[in-house]
Amino acid sequence: MPNQIDGFVYDHLKIIWQADPSQTSRAVYQAARKHPQIGRDRYSERTVNNLVRKWKSELVPLEPDRMLEPWSEDWGHEAERIKTLLVLHDVARSVCLEFGITPIGGLTEGVSHWACKLRAFFDLSIRLDCLMLLYFAYSFNREHRFAKEMKEPFDLDTDVSKELMAWHWRGHESTLPDQSLEQEDTAPLWMQEEEHVAWVVAHDFSPTWGKYRFGDIGFRLNTAVQEEVDHGNS
Repeated sequence: MPNQIDGFVYDHLKIIWQADPSQTSRAVYQAARKHPQIGRDRYSERTVNNLVRKWKSELVPLEPDRMLEPWSEDWGHEAERIKTLLVLHDVARSVCLEFGITPIGGLTEGVSHWACKLRAFFDLSIRLDCLMLLYFAYSFNREHRFAKEMKEPFDLDTDVSKELMAWHWRGHESTLPDQSLEQEDTAPLWMQEEEHVAWVVAHDFSPTWGKYRFGDIGFRLNTAVQEEVDHGNS
């Protein structure tokens, strides 16, 4: 790891770059300096430049994630899968219209795969659950594709896996400490206003949103989420 920066900083720099692998090292450095968790850490622009150069040399881009046409054969024939995709398509289209984003033509193959895979964690009769399933399906698909592009393992140590476990353990005796709930930028997404959750989900379907969700403000909750996961495992 160049210049002995610690693993926490390294991981966060990589996530900033992951938001847009075509961006320059200077853009990554500037975004990192604005970040609330690593903005004051000790690392130089040269270090970031070396890291970005290394990551770009290792990246092998995948083919674009293709869109699945609603009601097509790609939706399959299983009733539960069709129900999941239809409900999520309806919710995604609704929030896109609500926030002035061009309505989606369908969910991508990867997002659909993860939505069905994660379905058991959510109640499709509850709007917040539908929004969070879309959020997690998008997040898992993006991180899984990126891991493939970087030829890295995709395991339970990923932030999105920990965040899903925090969602699973929500409402148990140990909710997040009161102080974490007072600050919106540290509270888990599902504990924020539902309209904010809808806004985040809607912007997942905007081509420029990744730079924000996974960049400057994308490092939500790591501390708060980890506390809830740890409690669930205790």
